[in-house]
Amino acid sequence: MKIIRTKDEHIFVCYNKKIFVIDLGYNDGSFERDISKLYEVYEYIGIEANPSFKTSIKAKLFNFAVSNESQKKIEFGVDCNNSGSSSAVFLKNKKKIYINSITLKDLYKLSGFNRIDILKIDIEGSEYNILSEENISFLSENTEQILIEFHNTSIKEYSEKIDLILEYFKKNNFYAKKFSFFNKEMNCDVYTFINEKLISINFFFKIQLNIFKYSKGISRLLKRILKKINLL
Repeated sequence: MKIIRTKDEHIFVCYNKKIFVIDLGYNDGSFERDISKLYEVYEYIGIEANPSFKTSIKAKLFNFAVSNESQKKIEFGVDCNNSGSSSAVFLKNKKKIYINSITLKDLYKLSGFNRIDILKIDIEGSEYNILSEENISFLSENTEQILIEFHNTSIKEYSEKIDLILEYFKKNNFYAKKFSFFNKEMNCDVYTFINEKLISINFFFKIQLNIFKYSKGISRLLKRILKKINLL
């Protein structure tokens, strides 16, 4: 096993095997490009509410907004200046369109996968709506790793929601690791959840994850200090 950090700051444990990936917030396919460099064989489902994006490599791409109901029309805000900030939650100053919805459970049925190696969730605020206790319990039975970017974390309403979601993951035997150390200006937190029902990780590997986290944070801090010194 080795730990991988992508350019988009998603962190996961890499295995030498064929993997099955579901990507919520496919965007321009950057995560699939990273996966394709690591794995010769993989199956990939991409979900993207913004209809302007297309498949990057070989992913099966579906134009849905993940929600708590399927087959509903969801108002979705397209950010014409920053497509990565398009959102069904943060709608201010965005062009409004309507997208078909799908639940997490129905999405898993659609994929046809029996077991998911990586579920990536980067959906600009909608993560808070779909990460219910029921859905996390469902994921505990079939998903090895979940990579989540939580948005607007500096706002109390959302930080409290994260605390509750973390409790749900803990109750369902997920090991949680926050990797957004020294990264608060982005107003988001990056987490990796490892399902200890499906992946065996020992005490020493957890130490390795901690070392990986803090080495990156310290490196960033040193770069900032050096940058400030150069500006003097």
